[in-house]
Amino acid sequence: ITHNIFGYGMFVMVCITMLGLRWFAPILPGYLQSASFGIIFIVSLAMLGFHIFHVGTLLLVELLGGILLFAWLIVLSRHTFHRLH
Repeated sequence: ITHNIFGYGMFVMVCITMLGLRWFAPILPGYLQSASFGIIFIVSLAMLGFHIFHVGTLLLVELLGGILLFAWLIVLSRHTFHRLH
């Protein structure tokens, strides 16, 4: 139960960060916001598929979310790096 609470809490906090970063730092490009919506949509669909239709495993949903989170962080860091140089 504890693992589920922290896992869903992390999902919610990452979603808030992804969606709120554009408000906090308006200099960020629009494609980062679009990527955020896309990632949240894909992971939400995977989570919905697991819980309602019993497709895949929770590990698969967590792995997909982790991979997409790191991809989002790479896009964010590349934009930041190019803005500085």
